Amino acid sequence: MNLIKHTFKILAFLILTLMLSCDNEPYEGGFSGNQENNCLIASQNTQEAILNFVGANVDNYVQVCTAYKAALQAQIQTCGDPNGDLLALVNQVGDCSESTPDPCQLATTAADAAEIALEEAGADNYTPLCNAYKAALENVIDACGDEDGSIQDTIDGLDCSSNQTNAGIIGTWRITSLTSNGVEELEEELDNSGICYWHEVYTESTLVEIDFSGDNCDVEDAGAPIDYTIDMDIISFANGDDSVEILQLTETTLIYQDVYSEMGEDFTDIYTFEKQ
Repeated sequence: MNLIKHTFKILAFLILTLMLSCDNEPYEGGFSGNQENNCLIASQNTQEAILNFVGANVDNYVQVCTAYKAALQAQIQTCGDPNGDLLALVNQVGDCSESTPDPCQLATTAADAAEIALEEAGADNYTPLCNAYKAALENVIDACGDEDGSIQDTIDGLDCSSNQTNAGIIGTWRITSLTSNGVEELEEELDNSGICYWHEVYTESTLVEIDFSGDNCDVEDAGAPIDYTIDMDIISFANGDDSVEILQLTETTLIYQDVYSEMGEDFTDIYTFEKQ
């Protein structure tokens, strides 16, 4: 198979994906002291490295492969990798010493990266990321074949026409971090409220907050259900609470921010939850 043919097809789709999925200019590495921001920056750096990697040619493969591998390792260190997906991508590229990459290997690596990006999709970028994953899988079929038809089955099972954020947020989420203007304040918030932690439980249309308290943190106090809607990445609440913006929603992590002003001062509170 022609290497340039496959890398060009993958690159075209992923460039479209990046353009549609990023609200801000690309990050250029700079980490701060805030863990949530650092993780977002690391993820953005990996996206940029993926674009370069899938566009690799014989002349620059070693250079862009090395940069892609370093970006993945930085994301693992900064964000963690609980399922080992990122480490699997690191292992796939090996030591980056091969100057003539195999088209099948390149297409497979790009498809794995596209799958991870789809798992982290938000409301505003699910469809383009889903289409990019489909295109990457089609490239795998072209480059590697699909003897048992499993890749085509995956393609046929993808629904890229619907917004999946509501489905992705359904479940129980435990608070793990709360920063206000970059300062961690979760423990202070919990102490002031006299609780151990809280859960946010989302159905398709309602949210219930459950506080856990007591010596063993086993006393539950559930609030009244609150109707909510999601438009793009904005969660709006029917009870009049501030709307919040989803920054990240994956199978394991929910991060949203609340931006508001109080007594003339601007605040950005970032809440991080872990799926239970």
